[in-house]
Formats: sequence, structure tokens, C-alpha cells
Amino acid sequence: MITGNDSGVRGEFALDGNASVGTELDEHNATANSWRFALQARATNIHRWDLTEREDNPRVNVNVKGLCELGAQVCAEEVRVELPQSNLQGSAVLQTSSRADWQVHFKSIAVQGADLLAWYRAFQPNVAEEVGVNDLITGSVTASGWPLRWEDSAIEGTAGTLRLPGMEVSHLDPFHGTVRNGKFDIEAFRLRLPGEPSPSASSEKAEKAGGKSRTVAAPEDIIEAALAQDSAAGVGALRLNLHLADAAPVFRLTAAFGYPLNKGWEYRGAASGTVAWNWTNSLGEVRRSGSLELTKARLQVAGLNEPLKVEDTRLEWKDGVRSAAITKLDAFGATWSGTLSEGLGLNASGEPSWHFQLHADHLDAAELDRWIGPRSRPNWLQRLLPSLLGDTNTARASELLRRVSAEGELTADTLTIEKLRLAKARAKLAIHELHLDVRDAEAEWAGGTVRGGMKAMFLPLPNYEVNAEIANVNLAQLPWSPRWAERWSGVASGTIHLTTAGVGKVDLLKQLAGGGQLSLNKIEFRGWDVERSAEIGGPSTGSSRWTSGQGEFQLGEQKLTLDGFRLDAPHQRTELSGTISFGMDGTLTFTPRPRGATGTRVVSQARELRFSGQLENPTVAVVPAKAQETRQ
Repeated sequence: MITGNDSGVRGEFALDGNASVGTELDEHNATANSWRFALQARATNIHRWDLTEREDNPRVNVNVKGLCELGAQVCAEEVRVELPQSNLQGSAVLQTSSRADWQVHFKSIAVQGADLLAWYRAFQPNVAEEVGVNDLITGSVTASGWPLRWEDSAIEGTAGTLRLPGMEVSHLDPFHGTVRNGKFDIEAFRLRLPGEPSPSASSEKAEKAGGKSRTVAAPEDIIEAALAQDSAAGVGALRLNLHLADAAPVFRLTAAFGYPLNKGWEYRGAASGTVAWNWTNSLGEVRRSGSLELTKARLQVAGLNEPLKVEDTRLEWKDGVRSAAITKLDAFGATWSGTLSEGLGLNASGEPSWHFQLHADHLDAAELDRWIGPRSRPNWLQRLLPSLLGDTNTARASELLRRVSAEGELTADTLTIEKLRLAKARAKLAIHELHLDVRDAEAEWAGGTVRGGMKAMFLPLPNYEVNAEIANVNLAQLPWSPRWAERWSGVASGTIHLTTAGVGKVDLLKQLAGGGQLSLNKIEFRGWDVERSAEIGGPSTGSSRWTSGQGEFQLGEQKLTLDGFRLDAPHQRTELSGTISFGMDGTLTFTPRPRGATGTRVVSQARELRFSGQLENPTVAVVPAKAQETRQ
């Protein structure tokens, strides 16, 4: 009891008996050395060692009468087992001469469901008080040896009822079971769960009687079970056929019997299919197989603000491996399809590894925030993962995330992150041991393409590193403010490196840093003529054009910095420098430098066109530029 490993049984036990020897021969050919015995065993308050006593703990009386031939066999002519509402009568034989063997035959069985429930409740915790079973099982059973071997037998169950908390009475159909050649089979065990009444789909137009709208009772939810056990081969199977208009009553059923299936999630909707549990020799080697079709359902997961809408999904078990084929599922503001499958074996943390191939029509960071938020509760992961992993114990998010091991491919028709809008996004993702690796990512962006990858580590503080290459990106489609975007045209290619850390948008933007290199082609800046403005010493409306450009940029302190960026035209080179904050204000300076003859030295006192303030409506001025000596 101290170590918590006691698997014993608690209760009270008493045994009375008597035996005599030397009697005359009787109808059982008892010899003078045969012992005739009569035993009566009584047990009360039987329960599992770590459960408390209850008034309805089972009790049982066992009466045995017979003959004992020392060194030969023990023959129990009468075996009678009595429970509060049940009894079993039969006989038994125990061979002791050579290899020990035994056989028991109950020619008459009458077992009430209430007694079976009492035994179950005595060894299973958290069984609801309201649970009640009214059923009668009759028949005959013959068994022998160990491991247990079934002989020719037959049992039958009458029509019965099952009472569950908060539900109308469920009905048990009559069933029968047979044993032939050591094979025990129970067929046609059917449980009918009452569906919850719901308004008709056309309740708004339904006929009214007595001022009340007519409601349509939901169809019954049916569970069909079949049990088979081949005692000679040591194999067995339990098969369930489910026909559920709403699976919610099933979850209430399992929870009432102490086995809640939905830990942290709630499923409401249709489910149909077959699930089987197969075992060989030991129940510790059970393998599940089968499939379930989930349709028109809602799945509410702890930690998510909105329910997932399951339109059409298929769950499958094959050789104990789980998988899911998603035809249509609405979640996180997107419609999903794809597959999930469990890998063979376990990862270093002892958890299963998963492989996925998922597609979403549109992903939006704002929708993710709406589903997962609010931002004031950054521990959404801590609330979400226990339900997905089947763990009701609270733990830090990092400890729960450490248990997630998955890899696969994710695609999306569109991906929106604030002002960043990507199309035909595709990436390979892998998450193991608190590390996320995104590789071979590619998407269409701003008329061009972006390729790259990301690495993230979630302990002790989440941090991210992004490397990307862009090609032929349209400058007018970059995430400028609308009026500023209208001023640019041209294409850009280059490389980008970014790092950030923290939880939430504010922290991520605050610590965003990095930089990159860009090459530009066919650039046009509309609104002001940079060269003309420098010549006349004042802002001049018009357009500026350059054939190419290149330079570097830096990101940090929530702003973009350009330094030494060059824009080339046949007759001039313009330097572009300045800063732009994430709020689209700052300073940009265009400094045109005329080209001289090849190989000559030019010393110029130039002017520059400067934009400052909010770039949506900037302050424009022409100021003297710093003198610069260049070699053309």
C-alpha cells in the first residue's frame, strides 16, 4: 500500500466445511478411502484495494459438495454460486493424479445485470451513481484448464434497459452466445441510445398545435457489438458497429462507466463505422482496426475560442496505427483537407510521431489570433495541447509541446500575415523536441516568388530565424501604405535574413532584426522628378526612372534602414538612403550624381530630394547634398 503497487482485493471472507472418510460405496463409486466433503464460502464487501467500501459492494456465497480421492481427483457433485439476484448451479472435476487439470460445468445460469454492475463498480472508479442495468443472462457454460478453455455452451440475454445520467433509458436488445470447438462467440449485442430531441429543420414553418412548435425526436443511436474468443488458439476480438446520428450520448456512456474518452474536447455530430480490437494470448497486446466516418459535426477543443466544423472526415485504424483522411474541415478561418497518420514506433519522449499532408484554402494570422487569443493569455498552448494529447494534468506549455512530434507538408492557397500576402504557399514542416524546422518553403508574393525556411526553438523563450530569397517581386505590391505603393514600379530580387523572439505580436515586432541585399530592375518613382528637383533647387512633380539598382538594408528597432543604396540610369546614379518605421514614417533621401566621362574625376556639389514625416503625405524639400568625390 505504501508503494501504490498493491493489486489485492479487500473484503470479508469466511469458510465453513466438513469432511468424512470411510463411508460405504455409493452411486459415485466412492471407496472406503474417499473423503466426502461439503464447503460453504462467503465473501462480502468485495472491492478494489484502493477504493472505499460501498453499501452495494458485491457479496457471494459458494456451496460445494462432493468426493475427494486423494492422489486421483476431486469431484464436486454440486457447485452452487449465489449472488444477491443471481445464481449459478453445476458441477466440477479436479484431476490431481498426474498433470493437474480441472473442468467446471454450470448447467444453469441466471445472472442479473445489476449484479454484474455491482462487481464492475467495485473495481472501477468514477462510475456514475445514476448508472443502472436491468437485464437477465441465462444459459449453460463449460470451461476447463488454464489458460481458460471454453467447451460447448450457450447463453442468452433478454431484452433489458440501461440507465445513464441525464439521459432517457437506453435499451438492450436480446442476444445470444455460443461456444463451439473452443470458440466463444456473442453476436447481435445491440444497445440503443436515445437521441436528444431537436427542433425540426423546418421548425420555423412547422405546424403549431396548442401554441407550441412541433419538435422531431432525433433517431436512436445504435451500437452493435460482437465478441469472439478462441481459447485453443489464444486469439480474440471485440467488434463494434456504430450508427450514431449524434456521438454525444456515447461519450456520456463511457464517462458514466469511468472511462471518459473526450478529455478536453467535445464532439457533437454523426459518426458511423466499425472499430475492432484484436488480441493474441494477452490483452496487453491489443491492436485496433477499423474506420469511422465523421460528418456534419462540431469539435470544441479546450483552448480554442471557436469549434472546428467537421464536414467530412474519416478516421482509420490499421494494425494499431491511427490515421485520418480529411475531406473538408473548417477551422482557423480556413477550409482544410489532407491526411494525418501515426508513424511506427515512439520518439525519444515515448510519444507517437505523426506525419501529415494538409491543405488550407486561406490562412490569416488575424483569424489564428481570433481563434487562439486573447493576447493577454499567452498560455493558449498550455490549454490546447493537453486535450490533443489526452492529458488532463496541468503542465507548462514547454513540457506539453515537447511531447509533440510531427512532420509533413503544409500548403495554402493564400497566406496573410498582417500586410504580407502570399499565394500558393507550400512548406515542409517538422517539430521535434521543442524545435520547429520549416524547409523548402515557397510561395508567390507581390507578383514574384519567395523561397526559404525558418527555424524556431520554443525553450526557454521562443525565438525564430528566417532565411529567404525573393525573385521578381513587384515594388508596387510591397506592403507599403496604399498611396506610397502607387508611387513605385519595378521588380526586386535578393536575400533576406530575419531573427526575432518572444510571445505575441508586440514582442515579436520589438525584437525583429536582420537585413538583406536587393537587386532592382526597371524602377520608376512617380510623383517627383528627382533629377529635375536637384537641378532647379526645389521639388518638381513628374516621374523618375532608373534601369537598375542594388544595395543593402537593415531591420531593427522597428524600422527599415537604407544606406548606400544605388539606383542607376544611363546618365546618372542616384543614392537612396534613410529610414522607414513600421508605422510608415521616417526620412528618405534621393541624391542624384551625374556621370562624367569614363576615367575622369568629378567633384560635385549636388542637391538632394528629401522626404520626411508620414510617407503617406510627406514633407518634401530639396537641400544641399554633402560634397562627394567620385571616379567614374
